[in-house]
Amino acid sequence: DEYYRKQVENLINFINTDTDPLINGNIVELRKMAKYLISYYVKNGIRTFSWFGQFSCRSRRQMNENDYVLCRKAGLSSVSIGIESGSEKIRKDMNKFFSNKDTDFTFRQCEKNGISLNILLIIGYPTETEKDFQKTLRLLKKYSYLNEKKLISGLNLGPTLGIMPNTLLYEKAKQEGLMYKNNPNNWEYKKTGNTQKVRVERWLKARRVCMNLGYPVDDSFIEQLKESIK
Repeated sequence: DEYYRKQVENLINFINTDTDPLINGNIVELRKMAKYLISYYVKNGIRTFSWFGQFSCRSRRQMNENDYVLCRKAGLSSVSIGIESGSEKIRKDMNKFFSNKDTDFTFRQCEKNGISLNILLIIGYPTETEKDFQKTLRLLKKYSYLNEKKLISGLNLGPTLGIMPNTLLYEKAKQEGLMYKNNPNNWEYKKTGNTQKVRVERWLKARRVCMNLGYPVDDSFIEQLKESIK
C-alpha cells in the first residue's frame, strides 16, 4: 500500500544521496527502517533484497545482538567500517571513541549473521608511533579467520594519510610541530618521527602482511607511493 511504498522510496532516496551517512548512526532509526523493510517483504510476499552501507563499531549496550539479527533479516548483507587503526589511542586522536572490545563485538556479530565486512584503514596518522602501527598489524592477523570464511569483502589501506591545509587536523598538528612541504602527502610530525618515508614503509609492510594473509587488499596506490620516496 501507499504507506510501505513511501517507506521504501525514502530508503532508496537515502541510499542514493551523495553523502556518506552511517546506517547505524542512529540505532533507533535503523531499527525502524529494518522493521519497515521486513513488514514490506511479508505484506507483499517478496524476497528480501540486499543492501549495505557505511557502519561504525558499537558497543553491545548501543547495538545489541538482536539488532544484527533484525538487520540481517531486513537484508543487510555488507558493511563498510572505518576501523582506521588497531590502536585505541590513535582512534581517540581521530575522535573515534570505540574500543577494541567494541570492534571485536561488531565483527563477531557480523560473522554470526553472515554480514560481510569492508575494512578501511589509515596508515600514518601524525601521532602514530611504531607501537601503534604494530597494533594495526595485530588486528589484521587477529581477524584473518574472517577472511578465510569469505566474510571480508575488501580491505582498503588508503594511500597513507594526506593532510589538507586549513583543516582542523592541519591547524592542530601545525601547533604541535607539523612540518608541511606544500604537498598533502609530504609532511613530517617531529613528535613521533612520522615522515613520508616512514609512512610509506609502514604501508608497504601492512600490504605484505595483508597479502600473506590473503586479504582482498586494494593496492592501486603502490607505484605512486614507491615513487614518492625515491
